[in-house]
Amino acid sequence: MTHLDEGQLLAVRDGESQHEHLVECADCRKGLAELRGRHDRVSGALAALDAPTDLEVARALIRTRVTAGAAHTADVVPLTIPPRRAFWSLSRAAGLLLVTAAGLSALPGSPVRHWASRVLAPEAPRQGTERAPTPASAPSSAEAEATGIRLAVPRGPLRVIVGGAETGAVIRVQWVPGAEAAIFAPAGSRFTSGEGRLEAQVTSGTVRIELPRGVLPVSLEVGGRIYLRSTDAGLDVPGPVTRQSTSEIVFRIP
Repeated sequence: MTHLDEGQLLAVRDGESQHEHLVECADCRKGLAELRGRHDRVSGALAALDAPTDLEVARALIRTRVTAGAAHTADVVPLTIPPRRAFWSLSRAAGLLLVTAAGLSALPGSPVRHWASRVLAPEAPRQGTERAPTPASAPSSAEAEATGIRLAVPRGPLRVIVGGAETGAVIRVQWVPGAEAAIFAPAGSRFTSGEGRLEAQVTSGTVRIELPRGVLPVSLEVGGRIYLRSTDAGLDVPGPVTRQSTSEIVFRIP
């Protein structure tokens, strides 16, 4: 007995043809049932992909997990300026998605087939809507040479100590959201840290400090002198201030 091949079974499954052979052949009926089962599973998976995603909920879950991980580890991350970049780029993620979609589109009767053919096909340029890309600004030489550390600080107290700064040096303190403190100083500076403590022995030049708004109490000590202290009672700034706002305090060492 000659059995139906896979192409003929696919045609029957998709309603493109009929074969009387199926009435008398149990093996071919079994093969047709397996093809239909695979088709239903793939269609169900594709339908699940169409479910809407609440981006705000997803972002909240990610922030919760990051904060919880920081509370247990309090890792110190050495870094340089400009800030570190994500390992996976959007272009690589998009490429993976398109490759997966292209594989699914090969299945006969797949609802992805028509979508993938439009996405993978080159798109004709649109008239009057294209914009020239804006070149990214290059970091200044001082920023490119600065080094620093970050410390996860889920709760206070936090003590920041700066040593070695010379007369006329600028200490720039910025209040930031989140639960991370950081110090950035010119290349050649040395940094140490411990639980609730960041310390920098700096070379000549500007020092930038990031303090998390929600962490109390916080103190800043420069050259053995208290420049800033923030507690539940309020903010005390006995250091030599040259400029102060709600987001930044700038000191200059006398």
